[in-house]
Amino acid sequence: MRSRMSRLITLFAACAALASNAHAQQTQPTATLAVSRLVATETTGAPVLITVQIDRTVDQDLPILLDLVGGSAVPGDDFMPPDAPPVIPAGATSASIEVRIRDDDQREGDETIAIALVPGMGYQVGMPRLLTILIRDDDANQDDLRERFERLIANTPDPLIASQIETLGRLCANDTPAQGSELAQRCSRLRLALIDPEAARRLVDSLRGLVAEELSSQRRGFRMLANGQLGGISRRLEAVRQGGGRGLSLSGLSYAGNALPLDNLGENDSDPGGGLLGRGLGIFVTGNLGRGDRSTTDLEAGFETDSRSVLIGIDKRFGSSWVAGAALGYSRFEAELDADAGDLDLDLSSFTAYASYSFGDGWIDGSVGIGRGDLTQIRNVVFETTTDEDTVVSIDVLRATPDADLTSASLSGGWSFRSGQWSFGPRLAIEYANLEVERYAERVVSGSDSFAVEIARQELRSLLARVGFGVSAAISTQHAVLVPQLELYHVMQLEDDVEPLRGRFINDPAAQVFSIPTSAVDDRNGEVSVGLSAVFANGRSAFLSYRRQFGVDNIEQSFWSVGARFEF
Repeated sequence: MRSRMSRLITLFAACAALASNAHAQQTQPTATLAVSRLVATETTGAPVLITVQIDRTVDQDLPILLDLVGGSAVPGDDFMPPDAPPVIPAGATSASIEVRIRDDDQREGDETIAIALVPGMGYQVGMPRLLTILIRDDDANQDDLRERFERLIANTPDPLIASQIETLGRLCANDTPAQGSELAQRCSRLRLALIDPEAARRLVDSLRGLVAEELSSQRRGFRMLANGQLGGISRRLEAVRQGGGRGLSLSGLSYAGNALPLDNLGENDSDPGGGLLGRGLGIFVTGNLGRGDRSTTDLEAGFETDSRSVLIGIDKRFGSSWVAGAALGYSRFEAELDADAGDLDLDLSSFTAYASYSFGDGWIDGSVGIGRGDLTQIRNVVFETTTDEDTVVSIDVLRATPDADLTSASLSGGWSFRSGQWSFGPRLAIEYANLEVERYAERVVSGSDSFAVEIARQELRSLLARVGFGVSAAISTQHAVLVPQLELYHVMQLEDDVEPLRGRFINDPAAQVFSIPTSAVDDRNGEVSVGLSAVFANGRSAFLSYRRQFGVDNIEQSFWSVGARFEF
């Protein structure tokens, strides 16, 4: 009986001891392992940070045991281990130590450091308990680097990006960049890309859009400039045609200044207009303000545009049917790329000759013009690369100043049906513009010229057909004839020249030509304009109008116009 009782006591004591140990372990914190990065190169100056974390605080300092002798890297030769294990202070939950990577001149391939948590007093080992750091060998010889370089280019499907990588490689090989310079940083990123496939992928990603989207969006700006110039010319010709304040032939309007309506003003050559018109020779001035917005697409960066122009000229009425004149113009076009990617400014001087012929209730207008401009293009190239150590962002400001030539011509006509003071009818216009931008090469303003380009001569043609309907009313007052007007057009782009940009990097000694695709031309859209004209005695007139495009993919564009004319 006593023997059986003794065995029961012994078993109870053993169970109590096991329960005590289990309770002690449950009250101990659990330690886990983390590192600042898993890949490091031999040339790195930044140490690898090893951090040990516990899931609860402790009342006294807690040393954590680590094992760093696993892996193929040799302590002391390939890396310098810490002098002491990490110690988590009382009341804290983490502690860190540094492992420094050593550089050597031996071609030994990539090596690894295995870091393991070792069980110790006062803590449990959690997950992860084992991590491996990869040390990239940077001692490949020139033949190895050249082979890797060629492989990187061959595995880059985008020819433009491949050309950028090749240009950067030539700069790094032929020019010794100054230590700490932006070019030296880019060369170090390229060297890392030749060693680490993941770094190569990040390099390729960072090069996307450095050239293509910015330049193709500027080509879009050129086209908007050409069409805007045409718009100003066509609006002036409508002024010639319709008379009223913009007016040169006031056919069909009435004037009640003498309390008697006068229909078909200007048909009496001996006294055209009965005092409403002047002697037929006049000077005019017209100003235009434009605003546009282009959304970002897969091929083009977005941008905002501002334009302003002034047209000053002289014209002469010949009888009741003909008006002919000429004008000098100045235009300023500004486009600012989204995300501060750059801007485009063009100052354009132009000369335009025009004529208008009226017959019955119909008319035909025509014009020809030439222009010469000075273009200033700024491109802010943001180059960002990320490694396991840091992120480097550099900005190159590149500038180009090509000349541009604009030729234009237009032919329009229409017919009006009259009902009392109302006039309405169809409209048709053909407008042509040809903008030539000379070949240009970018020059560095600040940063590096690693990605400066030379772009071949560009020619942008625009042939627009406008089919629409207009309505206006002549309202006689004591001092003037007021003519509110509304016009609605369907606009068709007949010149669909979706041509790629061709160029090369100026630092590429092989002069390899790249091609940049551009977006399709917006070939169908609408346009609406509203205006108010006022015709005063003796041929004086003024007008104000607003014109807006609609239905254009990714583009919003509108114009305000104001002008005056004086006869003498």
